[in-house]
Amino acid sequence: MNPTADQLKAAITQGGFEPRNYSGRGMFGAQCVGVNLESPEDLVGIGVALGKAGLEVGTPLLDSMGLGVVAYWPAIQVSEQATA
Repeated sequence: MNPTADQLKAAITQGGFEPRNYSGRGMFGAQCVGVNLESPEDLVGIGVALGKAGLEVGTPLLDSMGLGVVAYWPAIQVSEQATA
């Protein structure tokens, strides 16, 4: 069972990162949980935070954001009313 968007956002926040709503490639405007990272190596910190929270979310997709990247989980969508 996938964790909820709120559970994922809480774990990301506990890890010292700031979650956001994100609409990635092929999502056609649907929003999922994402997080801006300065480098792909920051995924280690995200992984540690998720492990401490006991969440299994799989490998995120990555989009280049110029100097950084955004990691996102398309399967963990946020409702239209939710905000980052």
